[in-house]
Amino acid sequence: AVLYRTNSQSRALEESLRRAGLDAKIVGGVGFYERREVKDALSYARAALNPADDVSWRRVLNRPKRGIGKTSEENLAAWAARQRVPFSEAVRRAEEVVGGTAAGTRLVAFAAMMQDLSEAADSLSAGQFLAHLLDATGMIKALREENSFEAQGRIENLEELASAVEEWEATEGGSIQTFLDEAALMASVDDRAVAAMNEGEVPQDAVTLMTLHNAKGLEFPVVFLVGLEENLLPHRSSTTSTKGVEEERRLLYV
Repeated sequence: AVLYRTNSQSRALEESLRRAGLDAKIVGGVGFYERREVKDALSYARAALNPADDVSWRRVLNRPKRGIGKTSEENLAAWAARQRVPFSEAVRRAEEVVGGTAAGTRLVAFAAMMQDLSEAADSLSAGQFLAHLLDATGMIKALREENSFEAQGRIENLEELASAVEEWEATEGGSIQTFLDEAALMASVDDRAVAAMNEGEVPQDAVTLMTLHNAKGLEFPVVFLVGLEENLLPHRSSTTSTKGVEEERRLLYV
């Protein structure tokens, strides 16, 4: 088993094990590229690059929430279907489709943001583009305002995604589109791994990946503890008080 403090740390482990041809199973979580916030960020990138990608455009339309409801989305989709144009075209012509409504004003702002992302994808490197995307879409800002333990975990996953793109750019090079193609392949591997685990097809000697919280009460013949460094363990959210650090110490030793 490989144990870590936060779920965001699993990404490097998943990819390294995959490259080494070793089976792995994630306990108490899903594969990195299957996590909601990671899929949202990658969907934004795909939508910016491809105006015909209706699935990605509809996924990010109201993520984070910006007051564009299901009814508005359905009206846009119905108009696009009648006109036989992509969903993105309905968004760009929102004033014509749902003009005079509060959602219409928000859709105009959303269309402008997506146009900015499209232009940024052509002019910025993959790492710079993702950093710009996370800022422009307000994804991290919305999670910070949520101010919950779960939101903090989602922020860490997005930060890890940014690290993944930077690492990939430094070693492999290429455009954000090439990275998206790689991420799609990795996500499909995650899908197959989850399906195999649900069917009980994961080998008994597969490497188990899990957080320290999920490991309580379990035993393994070989255990690796990773990320034992300041701001990971003890976690940065716990270092502001002596009590918090003591709880982190107990978590480690249990």
